[in-house]
Amino acid sequence: MTTGCIEWKGHKVKGYGRTTFNGKRILAHRLSWETAFGKIPKGLYVLHKCDNRACTNIGHLFLGTIKENALDMVAKGRSAGQRKTHCKMGHEYNEENTRLDSNGHRSCIICRRIAFTKSNHKRRAK
Repeated sequence: MTTGCIEWKGHKVKGYGRTTFNGKRILAHRLSWETAFGKIPKGLYVLHKCDNRACTNIGHLFLGTIKENALDMVAKGRSAGQRKTHCKMGHEYNEENTRLDSNGHRSCIICRRIAFTKSNHKRRAK
């Protein structure tokens, strides 16, 4: 039994294998899933445990929602936002200055305080 990635060797789009099956274009990992397990339920996506977009090994694939895919990406440290060390205003993301929401997105506490103070001043001015 193969435990490593089975890399798609054909055409790829943004790293994902792509082919034509029954006259329709389909991503290779989705075709692997459907061949092994049947139709993908509406609202679910075929996700990669291995994070290799070209992998078609059914042992590396699982079904999940868009939100689960995003949370998986954050948990594995693959989110582009996680590589940032500072917010847009230049404040460092550190333990004291970082807030995480329920989706794992970071926000700068200093910037949140500034925004809150500005909105309070506007409200009081009215």
